[in-house]
Amino acid sequence: MKFRHLKFFLALLLAGLSTLQGCLAADLFDTLSPMAKEVAKDIGLTQHIVNIQDLRAKAANPDVIKLDVQFLFLKQEMTEILLTTFLETREVVAVVDDEMSRAAELKDLLESRRDRAIRLNNITNFTSGGALAMIGSGIQIGGGNAINNAGNLMEVAAGGLATGISTYALKQSSGEKRSAGVNPNMLAKLFDLPTSIDTEIPTPIWNYLKEPIPGGKGESRRDLLIDRWVKLGRIPPPTSKAGQRRVALLAGAVAQTHEVTIDLLDDRVAMLNDMRAVVGSMTRELLEIMRVMRKL
Repeated sequence: MKFRHLKFFLALLLAGLSTLQGCLAADLFDTLSPMAKEVAKDIGLTQHIVNIQDLRAKAANPDVIKLDVQFLFLKQEMTEILLTTFLETREVVAVVDDEMSRAAELKDLLESRRDRAIRLNNITNFTSGGALAMIGSGIQIGGGNAINNAGNLMEVAAGGLATGISTYALKQSSGEKRSAGVNPNMLAKLFDLPTSIDTEIPTPIWNYLKEPIPGGKGESRRDLLIDRWVKLGRIPPPTSKAGQRRVALLAGAVAQTHEVTIDLLDDRVAMLNDMRAVVGSMTRELLEIMRVMRKL
């Protein structure tokens, strides 16, 4: 009789431990933040989590389950998914960094050429305008009407030359305008424009950008980025004709005939940097999921 009671007690104890371990696994994943749960769903971890919880719930010995082949296989698959997604985020960030670097280099070149042209214009304006004014004033000294008229004409010419040079300098203040062919960058996907193989965004990261933010008002991270750029004046509303043209130029989705300017490159670099920060933030959720997995 005592032996039967002992067996019954041990069975209850094992069942309780198994249930507790299964609940522990469920509770651990319940501790994930809403954003981490969203990422887990986006990268395809949800079913793996369910399968692990089922294995723990059915296990007779919670400690032995950690040596179960199926359990180890599931954990390995989850680790591989997390690692792959992390590397994909780094790949996107690396491509964005490269595009930012190239745009910044061209912007620096155009700014350098603009500054040099403005300096030359200032020197020309000072020397030519000043020389003509001095000659005109000198002619008028002690001269008659005809000589005075000649001096006045020289001063008028000096004023006209100075005005012309100043106008040209004002035109050059915006910098040189260059042309470029169709060469989509990482901004293209955000605006549903055609992309190339090199600028395609992996599906898990694209889901992270385009799906509604948990706990938000229904807007996605992409929506917030575009709203930010409109408010900062980097682009007109994308639904407008001017906005569509500006977006296409910034994303390199159309040929840019004498439309690559310092302002365009400045906005492109800033927008790529914003996108980089949002994509990089996904690693926080990946790390949170990994920390929970280590406790299983």
